[in-house]
Amino acid sequence: MNTTHTACRGHAVLDLRSPDIEAGEIRIDVELDHAMLKLLVPDGAVIDDWDLQRLGRGRVKDAEGRTAAGGRRIVLTGQLRHGEIRVHRGGIAQLSAMFSREYLADLRRAHAEGGFPTVDDPARTA
Repeated sequence: MNTTHTACRGHAVLDLRSPDIEAGEIRIDVELDHAMLKLLVPDGAVIDDWDLQRLGRGRVKDAEGRTAAGGRRIVLTGQLRHGEIRVHRGGIAQLSAMFSREYLADLRRAHAEGGFPTVDDPARTA
């Protein structure tokens, strides 16, 4: 899976926890200028930022940094100009998803349909 994200003086959230995402390596090409990208990834994901060009104070923050053998590989490429990429895993990723407008809309939808929300945990189907 390949995807490109561009942001200037803003922020974006990319949720990569869904089981519906095809298996294999995920390549993300970013162009961030004074912006922040939050990646919500499954536990054990491997973040490869070797080919990410950093200009100024650009950085990748991965506090937990836990990787697992056979974990999902996420490759970051492109440019990061005075920006930041934050990696959230597991419970922190779930909390990040829950503090969003999308989660509130998902709760309302689930309540109206008598189902369960899926934004906080994309693996939940019932």
